[in-house]
Amino acid sequence: MANPLPQMPLRGSTSALKFDRKNPALLPRFLEDVDLLGTAAGLSDAQKIRTSIQYADLEESEGWELLPAAMALPAVWNDFITAVKALYPGCKVQEYRAKPMRTLADLSEYKRKFMKVSQFLINGRFLSELDRETTSTHCEKGILQEDKTGDSSPALLAFIY
Repeated sequence: MANPLPQMPLRGSTSALKFDRKNPALLPRFLEDVDLLGTAAGLSDAQKIRTSIQYADLEESEGWELLPAAMALPAVWNDFITAVKALYPGCKVQEYRAKPMRTLADLSEYKRKFMKVSQFLINGRFLSELDRETTSTHCEKGILQEDKTGDSSPALLAFIY
């Protein structure tokens, strides 16, 4: 007999995902968790959107369900994510600190963006090349193995984004 797909926990249960508007920096992680669990549970894009809205607190969910991306047919999960993130400018600040680096592609994307931003800072004389190399070295070591504080990304990019 085949194993049944896991089910999403009910809103309000101790195991349910939660989004607290007081900490918008965690929004990308919340949406990623909904995506991972929703995919494992076999949810469609429309069901993931509905689940995200249900897991958000009441005030947030009332706003999210009015987004055009939440009502679109066919539903597109990535469009919903983009629309929700646009409501919380603070979530972009922490996105790379919250985004786990699971693949070489993730690490490569991070490094490309790091180099682009750090070069801009060097050109404006806000950062020295030595500081960039030091931070880059810390990046490569820290991203793949979290340091004692649990922060797996350099403070430089957290400050810039």
